[in-house]
Amino acid sequence: MATESERTDAALDRYARFSDARAATVKRMRYLEYLAWFRGWVSRKDLMERFDIGPTAASSDFSAYTEAYEENLLYDLKRKRYTCASGFKPAFSHNLDRVLQSLAEASRDGGPVEAVHIPVATPPKIQRQMEPQIVSAISRAISTRSEIQATYVSLTSGGAERTLVPLAWVSDGFQWRVRCLDREKGFRDYMLVRFTAIQCREWGSGADISITDDQQWAAIVELEIHPHPLFEYRDAVLSTFNFDDNQTLNVRVRVSELGYLIRQWPIDVTEGARMRGSAYQLHLANSAQVADAVRAVKNDRWVIDALIGEQEEIASGLERQP
Repeated sequence: MATESERTDAALDRYARFSDARAATVKRMRYLEYLAWFRGWVSRKDLMERFDIGPTAASSDFSAYTEAYEENLLYDLKRKRYTCASGFKPAFSHNLDRVLQSLAEASRDGGPVEAVHIPVATPPKIQRQMEPQIVSAISRAISTRSEIQATYVSLTSGGAERTLVPLAWVSDGFQWRVRCLDREKGFRDYMLVRFTAIQCREWGSGADISITDDQQWAAIVELEIHPHPLFEYRDAVLSTFNFDDNQTLNVRVRVSELGYLIRQWPIDVTEGARMRGSAYQLHLANSAQVADAVRAVKNDRWVIDALIGEQEEIASGLERQP
């Protein structure tokens, strides 16, 4: 089996064959390959409708692609479309998360035509929708290094005015946040849906602050993650995550994002791997060292200490049960 490096080199070599083509042409050939590979077939009509081009241009794209990759597509004369050949080798690298997301969006929206017949189930979104005006204002502030005056609804203080310097976007795996300097409270993450009003200040008003000033953002911790010793189905866990030959996941993560990673999977962070149940399939083997590293950066209990304490309390309760 080819290594990841070998697969990457092969993909780059194949992609180089189209290096002299115009960007628009390459985009269309990437799209036709995507449809052939993940839907199973593609036609000139697909390119004509998606990119608003004529039949001559679409035919030219197919000719260029099949000339370079004659073993990738087979022409179905009866249905007048190309199908994916058994020996298909992609010319482009396709982000699988984006592929599945595009299929999910097509399934929900009833289009585009190329994916509506592929059923996709996604959980309903119960969170309030983000406001475009809020997101765009914060994005501009990050780009122009500007300060904002914002009304933000927090768990403890409710809606309150805050003076913030937005610095970076953050995804916790479920929702989007923005990393900011709060002029009063320091560097924090803020959920986009909790902003109710934003007023942008003058361009460069936050230029005195850089993301590199944020200790928790800059600091990286090394996690040593193992299959949970109490989880019964070890083989399933090993096949799910990218463990090395020693059945270890070595993960590097920013201190500021550590808590999100632990909650997302979730990961047992107790030193003795005390958490039970199918939810906990992973264990942080170097929990004490990670906690020490986090405390050395900045004392923020939620990042790791609060999670350890929370799990220890749950584990103690489970152990007391008859």
